[in-house]
Amino acid sequence: MTAFVLLPCGRAQVKSTGVVLGTVKDASGAVIPDTTVTLKNNDTGSTITIETSVNGDYSFPVVQVGKYELTASKTGFKKAVFPQFSVSALENVRLDVVLQLGEVTEEVTVTSAPPLVNTVAADLGNTVSGSQINDLPLTNRLWTQLILLEPGVVGSDPKQPGFGSNSVASYNLNGLRSDFNNPQIDGVRNLDTFGGNAFVTPNLHAVSEFRIENNSYDAATGRSAGGQINLISRSGTNEFHGNAFEYFRNDVLNARNFFAQSRPKNRYNDFGYDIGGPIKKDKLFFFWSEEWRRIIQSSGTRTTIVPTAAQRVGDFSALLQGPDSRIIRDPDTGVPFPNNVVPASKIDPNAKILLDTFYPLPTPGFNEGGLNFTASDPDTTRWREETIRLDYRIADNVNFFARFTQDNVLLLNPFELFNRNVLPDVAGSIQVFPIYNWAAHATFTLNPSFISEFRWGSYYGNDKRLEHTNGFRSQASGLNIPELFPGNNQDRIPSLLFSQGYAPVVLPWPFHNAAFTQPFESTNTWLRGRHTIRFGVELSLEGKNEYISGTGGGDLTNGQFFFSGQYTGDAMADFLVGRAFRYDELDKAIIGKYRWYNLESFGQDQIKLRPNLTLTLGMRYSYFQPEWEKSNLINVFLPSAYDHSKAPVVNPDGTIPPGTENFTNGLVRAGEGSPYGKQVFNNNLNNWGPRIGLAWDPTSTGKMAIRAGYAIIYNREGSWAEFSTSNPPFEQAAAVFNTLLS
Repeated sequence: MTAFVLLPCGRAQVKSTGVVLGTVKDASGAVIPDTTVTLKNNDTGSTITIETSVNGDYSFPVVQVGKYELTASKTGFKKAVFPQFSVSALENVRLDVVLQLGEVTEEVTVTSAPPLVNTVAADLGNTVSGSQINDLPLTNRLWTQLILLEPGVVGSDPKQPGFGSNSVASYNLNGLRSDFNNPQIDGVRNLDTFGGNAFVTPNLHAVSEFRIENNSYDAATGRSAGGQINLISRSGTNEFHGNAFEYFRNDVLNARNFFAQSRPKNRYNDFGYDIGGPIKKDKLFFFWSEEWRRIIQSSGTRTTIVPTAAQRVGDFSALLQGPDSRIIRDPDTGVPFPNNVVPASKIDPNAKILLDTFYPLPTPGFNEGGLNFTASDPDTTRWREETIRLDYRIADNVNFFARFTQDNVLLLNPFELFNRNVLPDVAGSIQVFPIYNWAAHATFTLNPSFISEFRWGSYYGNDKRLEHTNGFRSQASGLNIPELFPGNNQDRIPSLLFSQGYAPVVLPWPFHNAAFTQPFESTNTWLRGRHTIRFGVELSLEGKNEYISGTGGGDLTNGQFFFSGQYTGDAMADFLVGRAFRYDELDKAIIGKYRWYNLESFGQDQIKLRPNLTLTLGMRYSYFQPEWEKSNLINVFLPSAYDHSKAPVVNPDGTIPPGTENFTNGLVRAGEGSPYGKQVFNNNLNNWGPRIGLAWDPTSTGKMAIRAGYAIIYNREGSWAEFSTSNPPFEQAAAVFNTLLS
């Protein structure tokens, strides 16, 4: 675990709601107790009514995002009405009311806006509204681009694709690491915990607002020590609203670069619709949104060297000319081949088959500094996203909403997912990535001074990387390259790497990465005089299934040759005669199934010491269970378990006599000798995080605030257990030097 001490401290609300509070006074400044205060949602018609305390204070501590009207009435005074103001998530809206003498049937409309200065809590953050998101021009119509506009935020290119495993850039808030952030939708975590990316990306029309809390927080917020990025989904109202849209870019509308022969392919179509409204007026509402994106874009021009038609039959005579001339030698005798021509008897049959099957010929008319092949095949993205939300006012004191969002992403890359190839469609990637996030939230107002909230939900992402139909042994008739670990390559040819600039062929292993988070939260708010007391608990069950390997994530299961040119003087000639500098192979690719849970609880008291001075005191406890693997495929080196009597013997020349080595000496496996059972390190039970916040309005006008705070926040470290799975004895990797292709 990691602990941070940060200043200042945060606010007092739960993740997807705000607070409306204030004091009711008469014209002389005296407080008015027992005043009836009513808060009405202008969109749904729902109302909440309370009375002011003996100090004239009122508070609505759990208010859903929306537009509201507030009225205050008391016998002997005119009714005061604030007809329209907005409430955002994690926002304190302070509305102090001054009642004028008169009949209650008379009404005074207050048109002034709530103060913009936060005089209640010591947080630092900002809300971006849905109207701002839709009105601002965004390159790829992704709300995440606006995160970079917040103070203290730096990150990667905001024009990134934004889908599937690329769906979130690396944002650093206040200098903290990007994986310390906690992105959420309606308060439910929306991220692969250890991947730091791959989250659901709701379309702009499904976003009501999002808020960034970029400093420390009160005790109600935990889980991560970085920024809290919380998106609030749109809900239906008492009126039907709909929208349809189409945005597009096309290379036919672009100008050609002066130095380019053609315009790069660029087809970007973004289209969809949304609709929302009442199912039953003032009671039940719906919102539905759907969006598609069809994208074909150039991923850049690649240039490389491929063997010429002459070189494929052994004729390297062209290399005798030019500044980079090379003499091709017989690898057995070291004698140069006459005129740099490799005899047919020296050509390895497997090399000939691989060249003829998988290597293209040079691009006609293209020659730039020895480079003879160029390609600019485009990437293709197919993305579809749906969001549905239902809001139900079950009773005057019971409110409920549920929301489900899913992305379906298909990414086609002709050069392989990580762009390790320069030859198109030789070993391209097909990435299929369904992701979903859902949330359910219920609020129970047990009495005007006690409110209970329950939230549960889930995030799930399943990243699958498949391959195109190329790169298979069955395509290369007669191919016969032996394997060290037969039966593990799924019919794939070995990867081929070269020095001297020749084009590689990288055959990646099909990749699988599934991650889930299932949180449950309970939060209670108790209003007692000058005190706003909050306490709650959060349990999150999490897991990750992923191909993990210390040697390429399983890519080496089909083997990998490296040709250096040390035998003949040219790397491609080495390949043609079947002489490799190195060969690597992995016995298997393991899918680790890792599980863990987080359990946190908190309690805090927000005390109004004076009308213009608020103190928040809280404590949060965090327990982060160490990861474990369902088949105990993790281990760790413990110095106490190392047996010095079994230390290997090392000869003067640095070699180890066979039979004296013990590669697992000191390694302790989970479930088999580990002192921590299915885990391999101990639990940390001392994660106590105090929170202190102070907010002072020295002028008592709401125009100025002095705030300070202190917090210790704990963060779960990235998973080391994933990489432990590649330790001995779970995985074996072999490296053979100075070997043959056949």
